[in-house]
Amino acid sequence: MVVNQLLGSAGLPEEKSDAANAAAVAACDGDDGVVDRTIAEPRRCQFDASKVDGLSAAEAKAVNLIWDGPRNRRGGRLWGGITRGTSFHTLLPGGNAMSPMIETYLRYWLYQDAAFDWRAKLTMANFEEAVELSYRKFRDSAATDSTDLSRVQRSGAKVIFYHGTNDPLIVPFGSYNYQQRLFDRYGVKRTRSFVRTFYFPGVAHTDPALAGNGPAREQVLDALQAWVER
Repeated sequence: MVVNQLLGSAGLPEEKSDAANAAAVAACDGDDGVVDRTIAEPRRCQFDASKVDGLSAAEAKAVNLIWDGPRNRRGGRLWGGITRGTSFHTLLPGGNAMSPMIETYLRYWLYQDAAFDWRAKLTMANFEEAVELSYRKFRDSAATDSTDLSRVQRSGAKVIFYHGTNDPLIVPFGSYNYQQRLFDRYGVKRTRSFVRTFYFPGVAHTDPALAGNGPAREQVLDALQAWVER
């Protein structure tokens, strides 16, 4: 939507978004003291796409907006963006299209209009209304992010989950947000007594054992076993 509004049908060529993400990795890779072609903590990387050679001012603005994520008219955050260093190809195929998964949701679920033309009807200015409509329409049937885990805690169970910080489809913001809301509800110490969250740098939308970077599946299970037993 950002690319459509700022750059039109020409879009943002994939080689340019790749160059921007590569430049971000180069700039923030060493922030954790280890140079491994990975941004360890994407939230701390504030690399500006205007520093990338070969990007026009409009292209750099589009990249920065995509990294930042959607905001409402008051500047408040609606959701998180694609993390720096993560490919745009999944959500921006060809540099100017919308993921078929997302477009199908808009047409057949949200607006229930097979002819819905997102290019003509969705803008950065009215995107807030689309988000609110989605929330109102499906909050009762698709709400899976409740922070009420009291029954889980009372049972003595433990929850462990991970999120790859280079997930190009389900951006890690959702997990950051949920974890913070658990802290707000139970406090940090109490939350960590039965819920632990791990973020795997370099891991995309896949099992860590199949990804090109990050921990293997057995490491995750070893961590869980050690936590439960010791």
